[in-house]
Amino acid sequence: MTIQRQYSLPNCTLILEGLSESTTANSSEPRPLMSILINAECRLAACQQPLTGGREFFENFIAAVNSYAQEFLSGVPHPKQQNNHGAQVKFEKIDDNLHRLIVQPSSQALPNTSIQIDLNTVQLVDLIEAVDQFLADSQTLPNMSLNLQPVSKQEAANYEPVVRRALPAAVGVSSLAVAALAFFFMPIPEVRLPEPASESNSTTSMITTGSNSTPGAAPPTLDLDKTAAVVPEITEPKRLQELQSKLEEQINRKWKRDGSITKDLVYRVGVSPDGKIVGYKPQNAAALEYSGKTPLLELLAISPAGGSAQPKSLAQFLVVFMATGEVQVSPWNKETMPERMTSTITEPAVVDSLRKNLYEKLSQNWNKQKLRFQQDLIYFVSVTASGVIARVEPTDRSASDYVQETPLPSLQQPAISPKEPVAQFRVVFKPTGELEISPYYAVK
Repeated sequence: MTIQRQYSLPNCTLILEGLSESTTANSSEPRPLMSILINAECRLAACQQPLTGGREFFENFIAAVNSYAQEFLSGVPHPKQQNNHGAQVKFEKIDDNLHRLIVQPSSQALPNTSIQIDLNTVQLVDLIEAVDQFLADSQTLPNMSLNLQPVSKQEAANYEPVVRRALPAAVGVSSLAVAALAFFFMPIPEVRLPEPASESNSTTSMITTGSNSTPGAAPPTLDLDKTAAVVPEITEPKRLQELQSKLEEQINRKWKRDGSITKDLVYRVGVSPDGKIVGYKPQNAAALEYSGKTPLLELLAISPAGGSAQPKSLAQFLVVFMATGEVQVSPWNKETMPERMTSTITEPAVVDSLRKNLYEKLSQNWNKQKLRFQQDLIYFVSVTASGVIARVEPTDRSASDYVQETPLPSLQQPAISPKEPVAQFRVVFKPTGELEISPYYAVK
């Protein structure tokens, strides 16, 4: 039986395929023992091409990650890292936040030329964590002779500890995570891995660990609630529009639309006055689970002391990475968000059909002659499955004052059952006569 083990982090996925020599199952272990390695694959977010190889490649890979992690996190030169000339896998430090992984060809599984991948510190930390998860898995290759060599106490005595030498390297990584990783080269603790899902007729057993598979705490960014309570909030419409445009430009420039997102990811994002992302918070389960698939962590601004930058004032936005590949950015205004009905229509095909129907209905009934308003009028509109406009919420004073210049009041039919599901949309009437409608995700 082929066995597959996967260790996943937002920027790194380590996949091992192998066999078991044991013919008897261990009743105390629900997972079979993988004792023979057939293939190892490392997928890095910084490189489209996965690194693959057999046992020799994997042993060299683990040893290189181990030695470089010890040297980088402790600040103490590691013997293997200092004498890695000619090694199949090795690391080179480019600067305090850039690390080059070099893989030399040794088999047909790799190209004829060496592979060079530049990793930032967040990506390196994810790689270290993936390797650490493998080393802690007693049911995977327990007899592999890695010969991992720790830094001796004599060598370490001549160098300052990592706490004193720490630079703003942990891009978005909490101090707790850095402290934990500093013990990477200490004896491997005994851990209890989560039990895998029950297997049916499959010939492959898989266990997945890490951020992508098990939703946990939100990414270590600025606490938006606490920050919004102590710094002034940017609410001036023109300034918000400028920052919204900057945020959309940053995200669209960095987001890799590879088709891997199958659900809409909803985030609350904090932006500083200069347009930099200083914090973000997932607002639905999919956003938490697949946060590594978005560019938000990569775009996060870092303070000179490490961690998220503390802004002097804050603008907040609702950002939705849609499964269709679109990005929606709108001002975050929790107070004016419409309350959810008993249930919400979320099926993409149904929502899209209702959106098109709403657009046609509003467009046909909007009298665009002699428009008096000078700025965008934005409304939250709830629509039933039959296309009835059930609720209209202006987002600001202008939208409320000029609502009669829109077709919404005449088309609204609020007398529906409170149990009837609705789809929610963000509707924008522009002074130029343009109309914009997009799905809206109300988040409490």
